[in-house]
Amino acid sequence: MGAIRDRLNGYIKNGDIACGSILVRKRGEIVSEEYLGYADVEKQTAVTKDSVFRLASMTKPVTAAAILILAGEGKLALTDPISEYVPEFESMAVAVSAENGKVETVPANRPLTIEDLLRHRSGIGHGAISLDLGVNRTEDGMTLIERTKYIASFPLDFQPGTEAGYSAHCAFDVLGRIIEVAGGMRMEDFLKERLFDPLSMTDTTFFPNEDQKRRTVRLYSRASGVLTDSYPAGKYASPFAFSYPCGSAGLSGTLSDYDKFVQMLSGRSVRILPDDAIRRMASADATLPSPKGAWGLGVYVFNGKSISGRGLSQGCFGWSGALGTHFYIDPVNDVTVTLMVNRMDIGGSGSYVSFGMEEAVFEELKLKEA
Repeated sequence: MGAIRDRLNGYIKNGDIACGSILVRKRGEIVSEEYLGYADVEKQTAVTKDSVFRLASMTKPVTAAAILILAGEGKLALTDPISEYVPEFESMAVAVSAENGKVETVPANRPLTIEDLLRHRSGIGHGAISLDLGVNRTEDGMTLIERTKYIASFPLDFQPGTEAGYSAHCAFDVLGRIIEVAGGMRMEDFLKERLFDPLSMTDTTFFPNEDQKRRTVRLYSRASGVLTDSYPAGKYASPFAFSYPCGSAGLSGTLSDYDKFVQMLSGRSVRILPDDAIRRMASADATLPSPKGAWGLGVYVFNGKSISGRGLSQGCFGWSGALGTHFYIDPVNDVTVTLMVNRMDIGGSGSYVSFGMEEAVFEELKLKEA
């Protein structure tokens, strides 16, 4: 057994996760592919290549890729004001806290652009004020048009372009609507036609069918070292299952499906995005850097460090999902890693399981820190 399998198996035996799958490639060739643990602990159903995971925020890079497809076809520009596609964003206000403790608003100093949304610098759904006001609230039956109009009714949390935060559940929903307007079809249809079908991502969807629901792993929470199912036994559910195609977090899919997307981003497989578009996606926002890196277009570009703190190559990029999914592409070492885990309270981009699996990849592949 190698370090990757040992580490993943250790998390399962310790009760950190019920199951996990990982696919690691070096120079495009598979060096480790593991499917360990139980998709359903009660039924003792083993996780397999066909097991479906909730991708959560690993939906965002897919949404970003769709925007870049449209940009490459001249149907939009990243510098376009988003109000050209969603008029409700024409005149936005910015929330500020007054000395009396009340919230006041001032006009936005410039229009919001598509690039602002992609680079998490729009101020939409970034901070405590808009979140307290309910910007993330959704309703059963809500459409994508209704969702974007609802988001536009809230003030921004900061002036566009002045900060970099994380818009977990707003900016990429708006991007989904922009895809519909510029692409001339429903978002779910655009992704299927332009990404999922060409890449043979047959199980990646916003709206799982009954077979895909049956193959979706159970979603556990952990307390006092014990995993407990978050939902009634036998019931398919997800905290990111919405009535509209949620470009922020709504997709589900298999490990092999997402690996195909990752290989496309690494410049292999079907060339849906040209090299210059991929380079642009993986370019850090020079205006708003941080010690760890900066936002690219729908991905995070690490400043020589991966989320575990290990020194991967400069320009390593990827992202994670709230339930433990994680991927990164290391262009210098020519390594890609795609990890599938679903646990309700695992910590998203701060998941210690993701950290540990990165460490295991380092050990097994004998990578040198950049």
